[in-house]
Amino acid sequence: MPSAGSSGEIHPSMDLEDVYLHFLDKFESLQKPRSVAEARITSNELEGLKSWFLKRLEARMWCESTCQVVLPNEASASRQEMFGALILLLASEVCRAESSEDAVWPAVNAVFKENTICYQALFVGGQPTTICKNALAAGARRLNLRNLIDRYGAQEYFDTLKLQFGFTLRGAVRRLPEWLDGLGLPIAVKILSGVETEYGDLNSSSFTKLWKTLHDFRRGRVSEEYTSAVLRGSPWIRLEWTAQLLQAAKLRITRPPSGPGPDPPPEPICEPMLRWENLSKPTLLLRINYERICEILSDSDTATFAIDGRVVDRWTAQEGGGWRGKRDLPCQPENARPNLRPKLMSISSQGRLIEEVDLLEMGIGETLLIFDLGSGTSIDPASRLDPAKDYAVICDADLSIPDAIPDLRLTDRSAYRLVSPWPLDLRIFL
Repeated sequence: MPSAGSSGEIHPSMDLEDVYLHFLDKFESLQKPRSVAEARITSNELEGLKSWFLKRLEARMWCESTCQVVLPNEASASRQEMFGALILLLASEVCRAESSEDAVWPAVNAVFKENTICYQALFVGGQPTTICKNALAAGARRLNLRNLIDRYGAQEYFDTLKLQFGFTLRGAVRRLPEWLDGLGLPIAVKILSGVETEYGDLNSSSFTKLWKTLHDFRRGRVSEEYTSAVLRGSPWIRLEWTAQLLQAAKLRITRPPSGPGPDPPPEPICEPMLRWENLSKPTLLLRINYERICEILSDSDTATFAIDGRVVDRWTAQEGGGWRGKRDLPCQPENARPNLRPKLMSISSQGRLIEEVDLLEMGIGETLLIFDLGSGTSIDPASRLDPAKDYAVICDADLSIPDAIPDLRLTDRSAYRLVSPWPLDLRIFL
């Protein structure tokens, strides 16, 4: 069989081992843990890998093959590990260029669907199958890639994929000014830049440099020439993105003008609420925008709602019109541990993914959340609070309220009840 050889070309007829070794060589000099973006895969290599996948009929067999194979470089790996690593490489490079921040799998599906046999083994309803997930996990571990596999509370495969590239081009062009101003920062960016301390072992010094430079550039602390040089030298963006990112980083966030103009953006699909009865644990809820959901489900008879991969409710269409199901969705299944930092809501019907909502971009993952315990609604932390009302404070574990004991402490979140009358000089400290 042909091998990559000195030309570095990937041929459709190459053996799995040869393709794997070609890309393994690009990771050997990288510090662990590492991400796919840091391997600087070229456009020619990416096109070669796509062509190679188009000819694959062994996907199911390789995904289930866990026996170790001795490789020419005196290392070893199972075919499950090798094939899973290649799936992750291709999916990551496709996503960073073609996906939005809200959904990663549709762009990946579009590539793999060209090979019907391979696609049927790897995806069902637009989502990875169990054997595909097993291969992705095995491949990520074999290459020592940053991942959130088996970490509690994470949308592990969604977020693992994003950890390979940080942010998408489309997302950055649309939202970079907001991100650099601290609004709706994606979880992958938080982890890679070290903002998300729970996963401090997964941060990246090169990504941190990129993000800090963009942050300083937006605030006029560094020149455009310096910023351009940092971007062009960073593995986390492609060279051709430089001009677009520089332009996006300079944009000011302005309020839309009053009077006639373009149609306003659609209303959000859901909004956060908090229910916290006396002597019970706090329950974070998502209040559904019923009209929007009805539009989304217009061609469906059933709907399944999942938060971070766990089903929280199922809806059924009624004969007289409308839907039977909860309007306030809990962020975890019944009797499960409270989920105070939900990341992703997915809506599917009969195994087909219909919609994904990135909850972190809605602000649910922010360091500090305040809720009115009477109404359950979210309160702007910068607003003036009424000492005669009761509030709930949901915050990161490294924040504290002196002289107050948290009513609930999780790995990364704490919950406090502020029952009136509470001190007027109340402070929350980092």
